Amino acid sequence: TVTDVDDTDPVFTSATTASFVENGTGTAYTAVATDANAITYSLGTSNDESLFDIDGSTGAVTFKSSPDFESPADADADNAYVLEVKANDGINTASQTVTITVTNDPEALLRVTGDLTVPNTALGLESTFDVTIHNDGDAELSITSISFPTAFIGSNLLTVAAMSSETLTITFSPTEAIVYSGDIVITTNGGVATLSVTAAGEIITSIADDKLDEKSIVLYPNPASDVLYVDLSEVLLPIKTVELVNSSGLKSHLITNPTEKIIRIDIRPFTSGVYLLRVSDGNSVVIKKVIIKR
Repeated sequence: TVTDVDDTDPVFTSATTASFVENGTGTAYTAVATDANAITYSLGTSNDESLFDIDGSTGAVTFKSSPDFESPADADADNAYVLEVKANDGINTASQTVTITVTNDPEALLRVTGDLTVPNTALGLESTFDVTIHNDGDAELSITSISFPTAFIGSNLLTVAAMSSETLTITFSPTEAIVYSGDIVITTNGGVATLSVTAAGEIITSIADDKLDEKSIVLYPNPASDVLYVDLSEVLLPIKTVELVNSSGLKSHLITNPTEKIIRIDIRPFTSGVYLLRVSDGNSVVIKKVIIKR
């Protein structure tokens, strides 16, 4: 009796190459072979197969960990992953060498540099410093948010082009004679940067001939509800700015180079609370507390 033995190998019909975008999940390649009998798929062991799984029934090949184009894990470190795919019909086994090429997904990459040294600053004055936001990636960097600690505030910066940089100007504006410290947190699609900053507010206590005299500036009424008057009749130096700021240091009202000796400020739009009026000649500052009460 002659017994017919199956000596026909499975025949692969799937391609020998495939591409897969970095950081992706799911099927990277599907092995397909034909045979008269049911086929079981497996992987070889001599190439990059240890980085993959294969479904024995469907032939679906997946990465065990999402690949990173910038850090290739294949043996040649060239993002071309080589594996041997096997198809077995229960008796016969066929194999096929497959190359899966990982392609780049453009990404933004955040890096921040700059001198965070901030000088002690007189109350009512401001100090500024710059940090540079670098995008070391190959896609546009989008800034989701920038948070600042008390007394610090920065310019509005939204995007940084690929392989480029932009300057972020930060202003320190103290309202109390204390040490301010905290973190500036920059959140982007290319990472998060945390910058720790410390600076102190100082009170100017001496009054020289070229300094403003606190007693020469009169406010009335105080508390006020509708209108606040700033009397500069006794001020001998030219005034550059008169500004009203809230308790957080945010400007609510600003007058530059005033010519009037008595300034009228409509405070009806402002909410009740404690404010600071800062009068500056550019070299010195006088700060007075204002209470808006209704």
